[in-house]
Amino acid sequence: MARPITINILGPFEALDARGNRLEVRSRRSRALFACLAMETGESWTRARLATLLWDKRSEQQGRSSLRQELVQLRKDIGVTSPSDWGHDPFVCLPEQILTDVGLFRSAISSGDALQAASIWRGELLQATALTEGPFADWLALSRSRLREAASECFASALRATDDGDDPLRLEGVALKLVALAPGNEEAHRCLMRSSASRHDLAEVIERYRLYAANAGRERSGEPSAAMKRLLDETIAATSRKGISAQSGFSTRWIAEINRQHHTAAAPQPTRPLPIETATALAVIPFVDLSPGAASKVALADGLTEETTTAMARIPGVFVTARQSCMVYKGAAVDVRTIAQDLGVRYLVEGSIEVRGKSVRVNARLVEGRSGLHIWANNYEEQLGEFFAVRNRIVLAVASQLQPALMMADLDRALDAGPNNLNAWTRLQRANAHVLFNRSAQGLFNAIGELKQALAIDPDYAMAQALLAAVYTWRATWSASTRVAAERALALEYAALARKTDPKNSFVLVNCADAAIYSAGNIDLALELLNEAVERNPYDPQGLALLANANRVAGADPADSLQMIARAIRISPRDPRSHRWFHYAGWCHWKLGELGKMEAAARNAIELYSDAPAQWVELTCALGLQGKNAEARAAAKVLRKLSPAFTPDKFFGIAQQFYGKRFAGPVKADYRSLCSTLQRAM
Repeated sequence: MARPITINILGPFEALDARGNRLEVRSRRSRALFACLAMETGESWTRARLATLLWDKRSEQQGRSSLRQELVQLRKDIGVTSPSDWGHDPFVCLPEQILTDVGLFRSAISSGDALQAASIWRGELLQATALTEGPFADWLALSRSRLREAASECFASALRATDDGDDPLRLEGVALKLVALAPGNEEAHRCLMRSSASRHDLAEVIERYRLYAANAGRERSGEPSAAMKRLLDETIAATSRKGISAQSGFSTRWIAEINRQHHTAAAPQPTRPLPIETATALAVIPFVDLSPGAASKVALADGLTEETTTAMARIPGVFVTARQSCMVYKGAAVDVRTIAQDLGVRYLVEGSIEVRGKSVRVNARLVEGRSGLHIWANNYEEQLGEFFAVRNRIVLAVASQLQPALMMADLDRALDAGPNNLNAWTRLQRANAHVLFNRSAQGLFNAIGELKQALAIDPDYAMAQALLAAVYTWRATWSASTRVAAERALALEYAALARKTDPKNSFVLVNCADAAIYSAGNIDLALELLNEAVERNPYDPQGLALLANANRVAGADPADSLQMIARAIRISPRDPRSHRWFHYAGWCHWKLGELGKMEAAARNAIELYSDAPAQWVELTCALGLQGKNAEARAAAKVLRKLSPAFTPDKFFGIAQQFYGKRFAGPVKADYRSLCSTLQRAM
């Protein structure tokens, strides 16, 4: 037989002809057909069963007709046009000319070839598929679970079969795949630690151990296993015997290792937080956009996610994870039970949105996070102008399932009116998407463009004015241009307009407080705005974190600020803004004299976003104050590269402006000490 056509469905879908050229298979149901036929071979699939699975909302006759049309198109797409190659009625099967990665993967597992199986495994079955409802969704979830279980067991068995005399580098790829499937698997982390040690990379060994402790350690009440502790101790001791001291070649390598998250802010790794016991805890997973020409409708899907999250968070007795943490799962093929564990919630709201012409169709589901079972599901179809009415119906339906005794007045307050103009609101969502992950110059520039278009549509849109004030503030804070003063002035102008237009909106208050702190150096105004924002919306993590920082500057107990930051992280455990929160926490530890914790917080901030000079200032100070001079100099070198014009004297001036009238006595002396530390490092 000639070289077969290859269909890859583990991970992103891919179809290749005999010469390796891509074949276009755009239909979602055609891809679903491939998954079905690859997973269950032989005479497993009758036409009636496939029609029921993939067209469950149609009659049997309509479903079979749709299947027939889909197979005709699929034969054309693939180039295997003979109907007899696809089975004989009533059965459907894959032609002999087609080879699938699922078949190869299963063969590798059967033969115990973990290396081959790991090389084939690229991700979940039909990763990021848009068919997420009905019988097929249930079949797909079960099939994915079986494949994950088979892959995990194969990879783990291969690692368990090795001993300390084996070459760990040989199975490093297997260990990496296993960590992705099971972040807490000890065999995988052990192999990766040993492979790093074989490269004499002590920094990487320690980092691997840290990742293990953050995942597997939590499954043992926060205590890593004795075997892993012993491996770490033995590796460090072996390195020491080779004459590598703490202040030689390896002492500063970790500086370069953490300086890698450029341009975009990363989300912290899942930490499996404890569930909230005093409230109904849920998260709203990003709605999937199924619209034709989907790129132009993504903002609507993101906006529906945010609007539903915000409305649910206003209902008393409901704990809702912040939208920013949920956005990291956008487009990711992650099991709902894993997401629920990662976010520490019991329920998930998920769904899809499809815009066709002037109508919008929304599918929504409420899922029990522990079992993955659907508690409630419905679909709504309205005119696009009734978009917020659909949001309200979803929130009411979910609330009725969770808390039947909720007072209608509470729901009415949660379902306040949306913006006056849907187009302006859509522009705001696009701007939010730009700044959530991307604080680069281009990202902020794009956000400004979207917000100005929103204000051109609705000049009195306070949320757009407030976010524009914050964006101009971030540009002025991180920019080395000559327009810093002008952009700070613009930030304050837009903040004043926003507060005048909508002075009770918590989103407006938090973003205006950001401008008050970093553009005006007005801590008192920021405290006033943030206290009101947190009172109105106690589940806004950014408001809590900013208030914690402002309180610390105002002289409040830093320990209280740390508790507030911890609450922000619990509300939004996978938030791409977390680097700022760790930065705030670092300065709280400094005030408490906890220099080791200050260093750890600064490192966490940089690992999530390494292009912020302020975070390198904090790390340089933390290292220098502990006498880690070689490392402090290495951190200062990165700081100079990021901000060539930076000097300790300028840092002193920034602090003076930041503290205002409070910059006197012990505060002033503390900053002189910090400047001396920076001067030694630089």
